[in-house]
Amino acid sequence: TGCANFAVAAAMCGLLGTRIRAQSWQMGGRQQSRMSFQVCQAALKGDSSSKVSTTRGIRSNFIGSSNKGGRTKFTTACAASAMEEMLHYANGILSRGDLEAKLMPPPIGLEKKLLQEKIALKDLSTTRPASTASSSEAVAGLDVDWPARDAKIEICREVQRGSNQLPKASQIHASVGARVQCLQKFAHHELQAVELFAWALLRFPLAPLGLQIGLLRTLAEEQDHCRLYLGRIAALTPEGVSAAPLGMPPLSSHLWRGLGAIRTAADPLSAFLCGIGLTYEAANLDHTLKFRDLFRQAGDEASAGVLQRIHDEEVGHVRLARVWLRRVARHPCRTEVTLRADCHIDDVDLYSTHAAFPPFELQKARGRPMLAFDGRRRAGFSERYIQEVSSAKRRPIPRQQ
Repeated sequence: TGCANFAVAAAMCGLLGTRIRAQSWQMGGRQQSRMSFQVCQAALKGDSSSKVSTTRGIRSNFIGSSNKGGRTKFTTACAASAMEEMLHYANGILSRGDLEAKLMPPPIGLEKKLLQEKIALKDLSTTRPASTASSSEAVAGLDVDWPARDAKIEICREVQRGSNQLPKASQIHASVGARVQCLQKFAHHELQAVELFAWALLRFPLAPLGLQIGLLRTLAEEQDHCRLYLGRIAALTPEGVSAAPLGMPPLSSHLWRGLGAIRTAADPLSAFLCGIGLTYEAANLDHTLKFRDLFRQAGDEASAGVLQRIHDEEVGHVRLARVWLRRVARHPCRTEVTLRADCHIDDVDLYSTHAAFPPFELQKARGRPMLAFDGRRRAGFSERYIQEVSSAKRRPIPRQQ
């Protein structure tokens, strides 16, 4: 198959802690190829003393060829793969603490390169298509406990004591400072979302490529959302808030703490889609509409417009999670690749099966009040699911035996 295909596989497998060796030779006028893989668990573990795992230095080398006595052997290094570039980018978001680095958009053309790489890999019989890999097989991914954060955006790794509530409606109407406080909290929620999607790209390297590209696009839109909020904060505070752009640290780690249950779930990828996409992101459909109206009532039409834009784009994020949950979740009706055509699974059943409780449950998949009925329909949810979310009550947490 030649150096190009081998090089793509080599670079991809290198980031998954695998060394790849390939040989191609001529025998009887027919080219034959052989590939061998060696799993390197040490590469996956990284340095246990560091805050985050890193992909630096884990590469497979492969280009060029030499021909001696009718035998061709590839020996030198090819360019890094698109998969390696994506994982390096995701790792950079988590390993660098400055806000500017975390909001740096994905490399230009990365999606196109990932798709081209998939085509190149298609003919490699020794490489199974990613779409058939279940989320449990992503155990080899890199798991980051906490993101690096500079002091001015540091997060609290424990449950914060005291009130962390948003300002009341009357305060938002009367005070620019209250509106800025809201926008700072919203911006930090978006920053956590950026980090969580970067975490998912590293944690699930064997997820279907379509889902990986969807997560990458969502990450970029969450970066846009954070920048939009920061822009409104700057417009409302001419004196600047550079010392604490997202509010006084340490900041809440509410979204990050939800990963604990996802990590230990039987099907972590499905649990991630339920927890982040169908719970946190879905609840934000309601929050954005609620605060859009409050800011509009306060005469801040520019911020209201930002909240409306973010609401519309969050619908797409929730739809992505719903669609891919139906594709990757384990279920009795599921074959190796997809759900049987004769098996209908309602969204309620999928969520109840795969949401990691606690903390994720239907009652937390909505804001107060629940406003985004139309947004949920546009995301593809069944009427039964929407009704269940609107009427769900908090589940009691089972007592430890």
